[in-house]
Amino acid sequence: SFSLSNLFGVLLAAMDKLNENARERKQIKLGEIDTGPILVALLLGFIAVAIFVILRRRSAGRKDFLLTGLSESGKSAIFMQLIHGKFPATFTSIKENVGDYQAGSASARLVDIPGHYRVRDKCLELYKHRAKGIVFVVDSVTAHKDIRDVADFLYTILSDSATQPCSVLVLCNKQDQTTAKSAQVIKSLLESELNTVRDTRSR
Repeated sequence: SFSLSNLFGVLLAAMDKLNENARERKQIKLGEIDTGPILVALLLGFIAVAIFVILRRRSAGRKDFLLTGLSESGKSAIFMQLIHGKFPATFTSIKENVGDYQAGSASARLVDIPGHYRVRDKCLELYKHRAKGIVFVVDSVTAHKDIRDVADFLYTILSDSATQPCSVLVLCNKQDQTTAKSAQVIKSLLESELNTVRDTRSR
């Protein structure tokens, strides 16, 4: 059966492929093809090399792995690379994406949960009871500006009794961009903000 450790390796492979696709697109002369996809590749720069939180818990009977996080963190690009093996154009999901990932005899169902605050809670409610693992994707470029929203959503997931059996992995995406914050910086920011959110909600 698939575990979060298995998915960790798969995610890194997917990130390498996305980054390779981005590099290949940059090498093509702008006059030869439509520049739209190239700009997308330059802007997105999908690669995740830093993972700093893994919480292991029992998850018997659960089979889904959820990709969660704020909008534009790169969840859908990761999903598209894993399930369809292609570099996607950027878009904001307004509904969940579901697909089966096969690795030899093992398989896992991946669910890309929309990041928009108006729809994510409803989608999460549908799938959280079947989740074996949760990958929380953070945009390393904008994390310092969005840290309150990031921490608030992550705290909601961690404090939900339905997700207590799940393994949770925090993935720092877009680490190849020059303005990206390091995983250690994001970890410190998140720890501090999570404490603030906890104190606020406990009042």
